Amino acid sequence: TKPVVIVRWFDKGRGETIRRPEDLPDSFEPWRVSRAAIAAEMQRQQRSHRGVDLSFVVKWHSLPSNNPAHPRNQTVKSHEDAGASLDELVFLVLTAALELSKCVIFVGVHYSFGVALLQAGDPSEEALLAIELIKTGQLSLAPLTSSVTETSFEYSVPVDPEIILISRVMTLLPMRCRADQPWEGPVDHDLLGFMSIVRPLYRSWRTLLESLVLSSVLAGTTYPRDLGLLLTRIPFLQEPNTALGIVFKAFAQRGSVDGLGTTFACCEDIVGDLRRGSLFWEEVMRIVTNLRHADVLREDFYQEWC
Repeated sequence: TKPVVIVRWFDKGRGETIRRPEDLPDSFEPWRVSRAAIAAEMQRQQRSHRGVDLSFVVKWHSLPSNNPAHPRNQTVKSHEDAGASLDELVFLVLTAALELSKCVIFVGVHYSFGVALLQAGDPSEEALLAIELIKTGQLSLAPLTSSVTETSFEYSVPVDPEIILISRVMTLLPMRCRADQPWEGPVDHDLLGFMSIVRPLYRSWRTLLESLVLSSVLAGTTYPRDLGLLLTRIPFLQEPNTALGIVFKAFAQRGSVDGLGTTFACCEDIVGDLRRGSLFWEEVMRIVTNLRHADVLREDFYQEWC
């Protein structure tokens, strides 16, 4: 019940009070589904080479709740019938987390956030992270400092607002970098400030998932045989960085990829990562549009994306 105040390093004069949402459930019904039900859904989604992940769970919950194949209609009551495989426990943990984030509810109906996540494309942890930031108004053009901070970016020309927004979105995607070569490119204070918001959220999601694993084990709902392997299967394992956002800004201001390989020598595939970033931007735009049509976003917030 005690309020928590966050003071960010880039704006020490302004504090933000974090309050516990009033509509969080005190408890939720564990989603225990059988291995056979998961196998049948794997076949329906044609995922023979991919195990249970966030995309699988969101798509399964997108079925109508009166459909016999919906996971709500596939639950088992006996502890001995569930929890014997990693896929079963991953499904249970991800479903519980999505319930708490208002992407799904137990009766099988999607919240607006879950619909937006599903319709944006293949649901991913980066898209879910974007939704969480959009919920709180953090993924916007709002300045991150109360005073202008000079950037150490290699260009001194002004950055267009849309470039700032796109670079923040792309920062949510991990960039493929060589493990044997450190980052030698420029830094960007705006993206560093944005990352100081993203990383605590990222860690909070990871902590939530690990806590749900622990809760499930202590409650006797599941009995994982390899806890270490399980923790590598749940998302939010590797924190993002500002690399792709910085590379995109350089590309946008140069108007070409020429010379980027020299400036960002540690990046493995600059062109490929920029293409991934462009596709992800389109996904986030679809999320914003869907949430606006669902009357979830304010009009002034939506206009920043238009």
